[in-house]
This record gives sequence, C-alpha cells and structure tokens, in this order.
Amino acid sequence: MQCGDGAQVRNTSFSVWLSSLEKYLRLRSHVKTTRTCCPRNEGSHRDNSYSSTPIYLASITIHRAHDCIQTRFSSQSQHTSHTTMTDPVYSHIMNTDGSWGTSRFQTPAATLTLPVHKIHFAAHHNIHDDGSDNMPPTNHWSMFLETSSTSSVRVEVVPGCAGSPGMVVLETKGYATTERASRTETAVSSPGMTVSNILSVIISKKRDRYIFHPVGEGCCFWLATLAVDLADAGVISSADAARIRNSLAMYWPFNNRLPAEQRPMSEGQFY
Repeated sequence: MQCGDGAQVRNTSFSVWLSSLEKYLRLRSHVKTTRTCCPRNEGSHRDNSYSSTPIYLASITIHRAHDCIQTRFSSQSQHTSHTTMTDPVYSHIMNTDGSWGTSRFQTPAATLTLPVHKIHFAAHHNIHDDGSDNMPPTNHWSMFLETSSTSSVRVEVVPGCAGSPGMVVLETKGYATTERASRTETAVSSPGMTVSNILSVIISKKRDRYIFHPVGEGCCFWLATLAVDLADAGVISSADAARIRNSLAMYWPFNNRLPAEQRPMSEGQFY
C-alpha cells in the first residue's frame, strides 16, 4: 500500500456511508417519519447556537448529515495518532469511536487545561413554539463551560438513529454562553475546576454511553442526570443542581408573552 492509500480507503468508506444515508432519507420520506430532537441551525457569525424546533428525519439536509458523519469519521481517523497521549480524558474523548464528536473542539490538549469559572445550562430557542407527532413543544438544551468572558466549550448530547447510541459533542465557542436561549441557568463552579475535570465526571459516570428515548428526545434527562453528578463530585452546589433540574423540567417558549410550562422529560437509557 502506497502513502495516502489509507486516507483513500477512509474517504471511499465515507462516500459509501453517505450514499446509503441519502437512500435511507429518500426512503423515509415516503413512509412514517421518525421524530428527532436534532435542532435546526439558525446561523450567526457571533452565535450559531441551534434552535430546538423538532424536525423529521426525512427532512434532514444532506449537508447537515454530512457534517454529523464527518464528525464520527474525524474522531475515528485520529485514533492512532492520539493513543500515545497520557492524559486519560484526552485519550478517551479522542479515541472512543463514535461516542464523542470533537471535530469542532479546537486545540483540545490546551483547552482541557483551561479553568472553568461558571457552567451555563441553556434552553435553545424553539422559534415556532411547536412540537411534532402530537408531542408538546420542547427545548434543546446544551451546557457551556465558561473558560473566560469571551470563550467557552459547549457540551451537548445528540441522538443517533433510533435505538443507537448518541454522541457527546464538544465545540469551542468565542463567547461565555449563548445569547440565543429562552432560559439559562448558571452555576458557579468550585475553585480550581478545569474543562478536563468536568469531562472526567461524564467519563467516570459513563454518561457518554446513552441512547435517546424512542421519540427522539433525551437531552434534558441527560443534563438533569449530569447536574446531579456534578454536585456529587463537588463541582457545583446541590442547591444549584436542584434549581437546574427544575428548569430542565420546563418548556421555555421563544415568545416571551407565553408562560413557561411543565414539560415531562423523555428519559433515555444509559448502558
């Protein structure tokens, strides 16, 4: 095998996978659709956080699907080059096939050492305040680890195909937390906490092994569980964890004239 053949094989495999997904999406457009809480990308130079308006699997654009799959291939293709790292958190998130999306996690080795001053739990906008499949409206939630007044790491869990494991996605951001949220709950982290410390809680509790509820929801339950984990680890206070969990159990409308309302959590499954 000549130099570069390995990359060619990976690219060929990626093309085959993408082609199969395209056929699957076309097929799904003619049969019963499956609900997912994958959000729409509203797009912004300063803050490109997602809306949480539910969409149907058959209407997911190939561009978005390509980006999601490329994240998985990027994680897998880096397996060999990162196995020599001694930091267990770094090694885990870069080498765990499919469980972590790190293609937008910039300078990971350096970022993991950054201090975390605050942790923000954000309910992204559902701009139409609607649900689907006769389900009430919901928000997609993310967690932002504030490393400075102008930087953070967004941590979110996104679903795979029905019954398949989800993915914990890390993304470097140029702001402390999103402004495009209908509700944000903030907890001050204990002194000395770093990005690595926070992610190590996810890893030690095996919260990166998660399957969404069959209706396609589960991010609220995942974060509610993580809030308790962080309190148990001494990262945030128990009072903050309780407040965050109460907020996660609500729907926060985009239209601020509408009141927040109780929204039952769809519970995914850890494995």
